[in-house]
Parts: sequence; C-alpha cells; structure tokens
Amino acid sequence: MLVLTYGRSYGLPVITTRGNNVYGPNQYPEKLIPKSIPLAMKGEPLPIHGDGSNVRSYLYCEDVAEAFELILHRGEVGEVYNIGTQEERKVIDVAKDICKLFAMDPKTSIKFVENRPYNDQRYFLNNHKLKNLGWSQRTTWQEGLKKTTEWCTSNAGWWGDVSGALLPHPGQLMMAFGGVEKQIYSSQYFESGSSQHSQTPKQTQTCLLGTIHKNNKATDNAYPN
Repeated sequence: MLVLTYGRSYGLPVITTRGNNVYGPNQYPEKLIPKSIPLAMKGEPLPIHGDGSNVRSYLYCEDVAEAFELILHRGEVGEVYNIGTQEERKVIDVAKDICKLFAMDPKTSIKFVENRPYNDQRYFLNNHKLKNLGWSQRTTWQEGLKKTTEWCTSNAGWWGDVSGALLPHPGQLMMAFGGVEKQIYSSQYFESGSSQHSQTPKQTQTCLLGTIHKNNKATDNAYPN
C-alpha cells in the first residue's frame, strides 16, 4: 500500500508484485517443503500442522524469477501483478508426495501436530494479468519437487545446523528460565493490543513479541488481478 501510495502521489515508476508459496533449491528449511525433505533424508517423521487440509499453490523458484524478469521489461508502471499458479494442493498431499520420493510410508511417516495460530485454510492468486504479458508456468509440480529434493540431498550441509528450524513449530523457542520453562512466540502469532492475547496456550509464562498482520481468509476474490 505504501508503494502504491508513493506511485500515485508522487509519480514514482513503481510496479507491485504479489506471490505466495515459492519453493526450490537454497530455500531455508523452515517452510513445509524444505523442512520435510531434510527430515525425510534422516528418516524422521514429517510434522503437519492440524489435519493437513489447508490448501496452497506452490510455484517453482525459476518460474517466479522468469515472472519477475517479464514484469520488469513488459509490465505497466503503476500496475499490480500476481505471481502464482492455479494448481492447488493440500498440505497433507505435499507430505505424501515427499514420502513417495523417499520410499516412506505416509501412514507411519506423517505426524500431525498442533495447528499454528491463524493458519489460513486457503491462499489463492488470480494470475491472468501476468499470463497476458506472456508468462506461463513451465515447471510441473513433479519436476520441481524432484529438482528440489535432488538439491537438498546433494547439499545436506548447506545451511549448517538447522535443528531449530526443523521443529514442528520453529517460531516457538523453548528455553529454561530460572528453572521455569518459558515459551516465547515469534511476532507472527499475536497482535499487540488485541483480545487475541487471551488465546495464549497454557504455559507457565508466555512472552509475546511484536505485532502481526490481521488474519484475512483468502478467497478467489481476495487478491483481484
């Protein structure tokens, strides 16, 4: 909104892009795909928040980079372009596909954990304006996941010690404090000054850091393009 405001008020030549759920090589192992692959490599359970019914659209990083380049050279100043795919997958199905690549039984290898607060059921982006510029998704889900898995297995030590990121809830840092276990939530979970604080899990002490954006359910019309 700030970028659009400066563009309209002061004539700055800005183009805005929106995207979601990018995956591929070199991604820090905190999101679903780069977290699950290292865990599968070690034969450990793949944690899934809630019941795994949440729906996401995953787009391979090279397709995203091509979209950026196309928008830079062909996009119209002042416009907003959504970078996304129309293909949607449930989180549980993503975990099952990763299990297949490692010959793991999903029934015993997928572990359902407590859902994270404010976990949107669905994200969706209408990308027709980007397609009108000539962009199209070139990497299939199967190909992109295979490439990502091959990179991870060939670069197992790329990020060093990532044990903290591989936890089911990496935003929650458990620490000993004066003999009392204290749970610290990262800023993405709570909104300062809101009644949402009353939804704090039942820990002995809880420290809330920072603020978050309000939770908005995504629908087909949530991000018109």
